Amino acid sequence: MKHLYTAFVIILSVIYLHSCKDEVEGTIADDSATQQQQASDESLMLNESEVSINDVNAVIAQSGFGKAGVIAGATIDDSTFISSKKIVITYNGNSADNKRTRTGTISLQLIKGNNWGEAQAVLQIVYTNFKVVHIASGKSIVLNGTYLVTNTTGGRSFISPSVTHSVRGSMQVAFDNGSNASWQVARKRISTVNGSVYEVRVSGDTTINALGNISVWGKNRNDVNFYTEIASPIVYSSTCLNGPISGIKIHKGIARELTVTFGVDAAGNPANGACPFGFKLNWKNLRNEDKSAVLSY
Repeated sequence: MKHLYTAFVIILSVIYLHSCKDEVEGTIADDSATQQQQASDESLMLNESEVSINDVNAVIAQSGFGKAGVIAGATIDDSTFISSKKIVITYNGNSADNKRTRTGTISLQLIKGNNWGEAQAVLQIVYTNFKVVHIASGKSIVLNGTYLVTNTTGGRSFISPSVTHSVRGSMQVAFDNGSNASWQVARKRISTVNGSVYEVRVSGDTTINALGNISVWGKNRNDVNFYTEIASPIVYSSTCLNGPISGIKIHKGIARELTVTFGVDAAGNPANGACPFGFKLNWKNLRNEDKSAVLSY
């Protein structure tokens, strides 16, 4: 009987451990939340920094460097631009589309060249507690950091037919759950204008692990190293409220590589000329099963 009892206990233990293993593997395999968080975080940072760079270009578009135009929900201080070639944008309200509320400051200073329209002129952009809250979702992000933007070709964005900028820098990113991330940025942005329509094409602009077209790298909110390849340029268009209408990113270095396709409808299909709903995620889980999700902008 003693031997039978021992065997019975062993069998129960094996069954229990096997069921626990299945439960744990099932939890790990169902990694949708982690993958969606990774894609959303990096996309949010890129989109908001691109919008802010558009604001910067709007401020300095018309003159040698001085103030021009108006930014919704912001005030512009150019009182020191003559002496120091510096302008400060202070955000204190809603964006023009009333989709986001912005606070904090962005200061811009020409540190190379006589005016921003010159080829190889360099603009330093400093973000100080720049907070963006999306009104519909309540989600927010706070940026602190510095970009150096080089006007590679010369010309003025949204005035000249085509202008290429090189963006380099680092950004501290704070999320609304109290977590933080530290990212390095290297990207190329080409702005074009055709009548009243303008577009910005964003590409990766450095190499990591022998892979080119890397746009951002660092640690995510879970303290995991990653880097992002832009496999096809992310295209932002004024025809769709300056949102991304196409492009492909691949998040690498994380547990399961993640592909993000911009410019899809709510079903995850290409928007085909209509303004898109959002972006689609594709990856393989721990069991090598194909997984996908569609997120809105």
